[in-house]
Amino acid sequence: MKKITFLFLALTLLLQSCYTYQSIKAPKDGKQLTIQEQIKSEQVYKIEVDNKTYKIKAIKWEQDSLVAQTSLKKDIRKNFSAKQITNVKERRFSDTRSNILTVISYIALGTGIVFLINKM
Repeated sequence: MKKITFLFLALTLLLQSCYTYQSIKAPKDGKQLTIQEQIKSEQVYKIEVDNKTYKIKAIKWEQDSLVAQTSLKKDIRKNFSAKQITNVKERRFSDTRSNILTVISYIALGTGIVFLINKM
C-alpha cells in the first residue's frame, strides 16, 4: 500500500504541469520560418541562446532584437538578438497530461483516505 501511494505521488510530481514545450512545426508549403515569424509577442517560449536555455515571455521585437521577460514572476527583461537564438519551443496546453494528472491525483487522494480510515 505504501509503495502504491509513493508511486502515485511520484507520478503526480513528474506530471505537475499541464503545459509542454514543443518545437514549432514548419508550414506545409516547406518554407523555413524566421525567428521573428516563430516568436509572437505575449506568448511563452523556451529558447536556446549561446547554449543556455531560457524560459521567456516575448514582449516585442525591436528591429532584429527580441525584448523578453526572462522571469515569469518578476518583471526582469532581457534583449536577445535574432541571430543568437538557435532553438525555439512554444508552450502548449496538453490535454493528455492534464487528464492523466487529474486521474492520478484522484486515485492518490482516494488511496490516502482509505489508508487513513483503515488506520483508525
